[in-house]
Amino acid sequence: MRTLKNILATGLFLLVLSPIVRPEPGLTINNDHFDFGLIPRNTTLMTGFWLNSTGDDTLKITKIKTGCSCVLAPLDRHEIAPGDSLYLQLTWELKNRVSKVGKYPYIYTNAQEDPFRVYMDGIVMRHPDSALVAFSRPYILELARVGEKLIDSLEFEIINKFEHDLMAEVTSPAPLNCDLILPEILPAFGNAKCYIKIKPGFTEEEFKTSFTLRLSDPESTTFTVPVRYRIIGGGNK
Repeated sequence: MRTLKNILATGLFLLVLSPIVRPEPGLTINNDHFDFGLIPRNTTLMTGFWLNSTGDDTLKITKIKTGCSCVLAPLDRHEIAPGDSLYLQLTWELKNRVSKVGKYPYIYTNAQEDPFRVYMDGIVMRHPDSALVAFSRPYILELARVGEKLIDSLEFEIINKFEHDLMAEVTSPAPLNCDLILPEILPAFGNAKCYIKIKPGFTEEEFKTSFTLRLSDPESTTFTVPVRYRIIGGGNK
């Protein structure tokens, strides 16, 4: 009898000493750095990061500090259930400067006291055609509705200044409002035709976006092509 009592007492004692495990939120950001590479001046850049709720309690995004009004980070919700993800889209308005640039927004959550960070950087060029490997012509893709005339598609070129054929990979999220067609090969010392077209349903409002390409040269040259759609005459919604 004493033995049974001792066993029960020992078990109760260990239960009291055992720590209470409470659910905790957690955040993981895969690929938290984005390189825009070579960038034209006076452009709008877009990229994004997936915020993954990796804890066992609801993750709450309490605040995002971008450092200036030139970076926008809207969220359609501020809570992420365990195992779910939320896409953080960032829009970066670049001014008329020529230099290395970078923005590193802070993401405050209930997962930890210190904020998480994501990183965006690139090099703004005065003359993108001076790039050593390749560039887009035109540097900025302009689409528009002028009165009743809709210019919703555009042919552009990637100029390969390199001595070998290259391939181009889109490293940014695909533009939400446009379809992009790129050739499989950019011929050495040649021009490759490319196409962009606004998707159905996206011609009623102006927008700015961009896409970023990484080339297969030894340096993995990266450059960004901004895209603008304007409505001229007749007003815009």
